[in-house]
Amino acid sequence: MKHIIYIACVVVVAIIGLGISIPILPFIILHHGGNDFYAGFIFAVFAFFSLIFAPFWGRMADKYGRMRIMLLSLIMTAISYYIISQASELWHIFFARALAGMFSGWMAIAQTMILDLSHNDNRTKNLGIMGAAFGMGYTIGPGVGSIIGQFLMPQDIILLSALCNILAFVLVIILIKPGKKIDNGPNTSSLAIIKDNKLWRYILVYGGSLVAFNAVESTLAVYVANSLHFSYTEVGYLLVLAGMVGIIVQGGFMGILSKHFDNIILIKCGLFSVGVGLFFMVFSENVAFIILAIIFLSMGVSLSSPNLLSFIANKTPVGDRGMVMGMSQSAQSGSRVVGASLFPFLYYHYGTNIAYGVAIAIILCIFIIFKHLTNHTTTHLTTHLTKGDPQ
Repeated sequence: MKHIIYIACVVVVAIIGLGISIPILPFIILHHGGNDFYAGFIFAVFAFFSLIFAPFWGRMADKYGRMRIMLLSLIMTAISYYIISQASELWHIFFARALAGMFSGWMAIAQTMILDLSHNDNRTKNLGIMGAAFGMGYTIGPGVGSIIGQFLMPQDIILLSALCNILAFVLVIILIKPGKKIDNGPNTSSLAIIKDNKLWRYILVYGGSLVAFNAVESTLAVYVANSLHFSYTEVGYLLVLAGMVGIIVQGGFMGILSKHFDNIILIKCGLFSVGVGLFFMVFSENVAFIILAIIFLSMGVSLSSPNLLSFIANKTPVGDRGMVMGMSQSAQSGSRVVGASLFPFLYYHYGTNIAYGVAIAIILCIFIIFKHLTNHTTTHLTTHLTKGDPQ
């Protein structure tokens, strides 16, 4: 447990840096001449490069050790934030976010470290601790950014994000012992692993479940700025609320829930909660509905994401976990590419109702697909047991 707490501490510090930047980046884009679409699309740039490179870093972590790849990822992320703080043109910001996406492997590596230290009976709980660390970072980060934003310019605040990643780099060196390389025999290709274990279906569900959430993440700042005249300070407070809900669900209740309900039930409840949050976003003409939407969305993702990752990890060979978690991060990044490209476009051209209406349709489809997959698995298992198959 001690080592899991150490990893969680590193994640909290790094996510604080990310949390500081999220509500501020759209305003930096607008300051440099970008429009509402670019203010949302900046999140897609990071996600696109993360989608491409995350499996690569996962495989490198499997081959050369988790710690050294995590250190490289953290220091390059710090450099990317520094570039944004010094940017004088719009393309500088997009370049920096592309660089951060290329070296974003530390997120998947941290999850893999948690899995390395977990067993079947505590895997979901430990991933919940990781999720709570993410939530704590997302709570503190936007809060710090919102408070300091009253005294500093947005690009100066971004320097704090760089400092957080440098601090996380130092904490890795101090707290985390280098792990042994995992000898998995001959390199197994990504396609072979996901085909043999049929993981691709659940990885796609994981990514798809986050598309709808990213619809809100990529449009929230611009939407509340236009409709409710919020500044990045108020946007930061909304993200603090989302982070607090994540901490309560994943850090407070996940261990209890995982003892009484299996992954499948909790995933379905999470997907349903995301749908409810999106419904409130469609009718969010006042602050109360926005707050309800944020609560249900954060609660839903906090339930579904760690349980989906645990579900996937249970089906993954130990020596391939780094790569498979990298692929899961790619799916997460893919959802951000779609969310931060499609939904700002829909919002910019067709308005709120169409944008969030499409998100509701997507999460409904994901719920139906997952229900079908798990019903098929249960039926298949029951048939084998009836025939006396020992599995």
